[in-house]
Amino acid sequence: MFFIPNPLACFCLTTLILSGFNQGSVLGQLPVTQLGSVFPPGGTIGSEFEVNVLDGTDLDELSGLVFSSPGIEQIDHPDPHSNPRKFRVKIAPNVPAGYHSVRAEGRFGVSNARMFRVEQIPVQALQESDWKNQEPVAIELNTAYYSRCEGGGDIDEFQVELPQNQQVQLRVNCLDLDSRMNPAVEVYSPNGHRIAFARRVGDQDPLLNFTASQAGPYKIRIYDFLFQNSNAHIYRLEVADWKIPSQIQPPVLSTETEAKFQGILTQDKPESVELQNLTIDSGHPLLSGFINPRELMVTRQVLRLSPQDQHSFLTSLPVIDTAIQLETEPNNEVAQSQLVQLPVDVTGQFEDANDVDRYVFDIKKGQAIWLQVFAERDGKILDPFVQLDHVSKDDKGNEIVKSIPVPDDLTANLIPNVFDTLTDDIDFTTVAPEDGQFRVSIRNRYAVTGKRKLSPYRLHISTPQPEFQVYAFTHPHVVGTTTIDTPSGCIMRRGGTTSLQVIVNRIQGFDQGVIVEAPHPPPGVQIPAILIPPGEQTGELILYSSEDAPAGFSELQLTAKPFDPSLKEQPDAELKSVRVLPVSIAWKAAANMPAVSRQGHSLVVTVLNETDSIQPALTQAQLFQHVCQSQLFWHPLQVKRLAGYADKVTLKADGLDKNAKITATTPVIPKEASESSIHFQFATDAKVGWHTCSIHGETQVNYVRNPELVARTQKQYDDANTTLEADKKVQTTIDQLVKKLDADLKANAAEKAKLQAEIKKQEETTVRLKKELTDLETQLAAATEEAAKTPLMDSIKQKQDEITKSESDKSNLMKQVQELDKTAQSNQQELTTQQKKLTDTQARVKTNQTKLDALKKTLDKVKSAQKPKALKQDELFDRLVFLVHKAPLSLAVKSGKDVAIKRGESQEIEVEIKREGEQKYPVDLTATIPPGVSGISWETVSLSPEENTAKLKLTASPEATVGSHSLSTVRVSTQQEGQTLHIDATVTIKVE
Repeated sequence: MFFIPNPLACFCLTTLILSGFNQGSVLGQLPVTQLGSVFPPGGTIGSEFEVNVLDGTDLDELSGLVFSSPGIEQIDHPDPHSNPRKFRVKIAPNVPAGYHSVRAEGRFGVSNARMFRVEQIPVQALQESDWKNQEPVAIELNTAYYSRCEGGGDIDEFQVELPQNQQVQLRVNCLDLDSRMNPAVEVYSPNGHRIAFARRVGDQDPLLNFTASQAGPYKIRIYDFLFQNSNAHIYRLEVADWKIPSQIQPPVLSTETEAKFQGILTQDKPESVELQNLTIDSGHPLLSGFINPRELMVTRQVLRLSPQDQHSFLTSLPVIDTAIQLETEPNNEVAQSQLVQLPVDVTGQFEDANDVDRYVFDIKKGQAIWLQVFAERDGKILDPFVQLDHVSKDDKGNEIVKSIPVPDDLTANLIPNVFDTLTDDIDFTTVAPEDGQFRVSIRNRYAVTGKRKLSPYRLHISTPQPEFQVYAFTHPHVVGTTTIDTPSGCIMRRGGTTSLQVIVNRIQGFDQGVIVEAPHPPPGVQIPAILIPPGEQTGELILYSSEDAPAGFSELQLTAKPFDPSLKEQPDAELKSVRVLPVSIAWKAAANMPAVSRQGHSLVVTVLNETDSIQPALTQAQLFQHVCQSQLFWHPLQVKRLAGYADKVTLKADGLDKNAKITATTPVIPKEASESSIHFQFATDAKVGWHTCSIHGETQVNYVRNPELVARTQKQYDDANTTLEADKKVQTTIDQLVKKLDADLKANAAEKAKLQAEIKKQEETTVRLKKELTDLETQLAAATEEAAKTPLMDSIKQKQDEITKSESDKSNLMKQVQELDKTAQSNQQELTTQQKKLTDTQARVKTNQTKLDALKKTLDKVKSAQKPKALKQDELFDRLVFLVHKAPLSLAVKSGKDVAIKRGESQEIEVEIKREGEQKYPVDLTATIPPGVSGISWETVSLSPEENTAKLKLTASPEATVGSHSLSTVRVSTQQEGQTLHIDATVTIKVE
């Protein structure tokens, strides 16, 4: 047993909002992870590939896949909050080829199991897109192809090139993969003629052997026979140039002889090949494929056999503890009857429709024999018919032949439509009436022509050897649409319960009880042993989780041992403990079809990090209760209310035989109360024998599926809103800066224009001054007198100074324009940069706004989905087993059944007993009062074997509970065969 903590435990919170209903309640099971199918459901040894979880229910926050073999592991770890559906898987080189199991682990535990095949050959997983232009997909020999028929009329076509005279075997696997597909396959030759067809027969998927009559492309068509396609209609196709034998001889594994096997390759032209036994115990469960409940009724072992060194296959063979004897032909006629000695296991086969196999063995008067014919239980399609004759001789030596009736078919069905064990096989016992011989004749009701030729069977004859087998599968909480056959993981919440359905297969007259127990329960989980009493074949094993049980999952192994209720102490040395075989429910019953169940790999228990509403106290102190006809039996129940749950708990008692005359009264546990009592009234003529009863508690809760999801989504929305508001602020800042830069550029341009106008004015002034200077210089040149020259020269100097100043002013203005140009250029570059930032920010704001709007819708949707939902939760609280004894005496209250008594006073009750038969024995006379009543006392009255009447004195204390107490009794107790029996007569005690 191993325990793996739940990786979600660190952030998974309680999701039960525990309060009374303010709205209408609905029946519904709290969510548990249920796996529909994965694809591809297998891969090659040593490979890495992606596995996709196709469908299921309650697949919230998957953290990964869990495999039955540690050599198959998930190598990536996606965030569970992203609700991943694809996982990377690696198969180690040392993982044995064969069928392992895969489960999905998510928020709501580890799911039911699905088959997962590990291959020795290459694997290709095909999707619908691989079929292009309606052309067949080209395939190669000795490669496994996984695909599925998804649409209503989906037909998948393949094409394989074969040389002339190539012998091939075509194999289609569906049941082995837990597929819902009912496969049919057709093969067409290169010239378009259909040369082969096969479909599932019984539990045998199509297998075709054919030889290529000509070289060329051969087409293969695969489809669901009823065209009921879906994601769960998965198949595996292999076309191989080597053959898996259609039959194995001997078809059993004997512990008394060395295992040497031969394989019959084809039935049309029998050809045998020696098989090597390559079986190695890997230490982990490995299956050969689909093993149905009928086949599970036989002890089996998985063997790895090989017709060639480079190829091997798995098969599941029955195990016997006697030497193997082969049928010897001819034995059709009485005179040819094959003589055998008991005990014997004979393997035989029918070669044609008229073939009758006869056997004879010596027998002594009174000798019991157990005769079994195995066919369907060995996985064969055959309906054996047996004629049994007892042959003796009279005084004259003449044969006296007496026909012994043989029941046709094995009609014991352990759980109809769920774990179907109805079979056409023969299984019965008889006793020889005289010394002589038993002559056994076996024939097949089915036609045995064509591919059903050489139909094998196995005949076992021995003295009865009582034994038993035990199976177990997850028993989901049956509520709403969930039924007992719903595929489910064994999942429980902290403080809650879950259960396993246990089935006993009683073999060869085994009539004892069976104790089922869990030697190593998971941490924080208690699993009291249960007794499945004689005559019964099913029971519920209850698992109780503590309030602080660690979240996680672990494998659970169960054992079973016989229990003889007639013995006070069981002889440990003689106890035969057996391992309980796990069963997997592949698909629940639907459309008038029974559920599909098979052998499983293991039982896996999950404890969720959610707290249940109430925690039932363990009250089962004994495996069973001795009770007596007429007895009133009280069974107290206590619960611990968790997380503030205060509503009422409705108790139910199921499973009692309606004709047993046992009445169970189940009151509610009132609001805020923590205890109540169920009482069982066994009528004076209640059915003697074993009876079982399951106690259920129904609670009404408001359940929030995933409160952390609301918090996470709200945080995502808040973070996105914060980001958006920050971007909006940035956008506003940039927009203001762009506007300022634009205004600055415009102001700069205006200033530049003004300066340029001033420059033009200076240029005009300079031109004017230069013209005036030229005029003065002309006047100076024309002046002849010194007196006239002096003012002209002064004027010329003044003009020159003015020109210099004007040019200097212009130069200064031009420098200012250059500075403005530099500033404008810088501002323009900054404006361009900020405009781009503004455009980017505006786009980001738009994107974030869209994201925020989407998150708002998601948040609203999540809040709506995560509103508390009203559920009626039904959980198994306890299981009671009663052994009802016949009352050895009758008890009558002579003074009347209404007893009135005042506080502080006493009252006598007069009774009379009548012992059955002539036996005389002492008895004790007492009383019982209902739970919750106090202050009433009495003294035990002992009656001698001769006494039949007595008076019982009742006393009510001053504090006695006032009221009418109708479930009180006068009780007579007596020892019978070492057991104390109680006989009750009900009275009503009225305390005033």
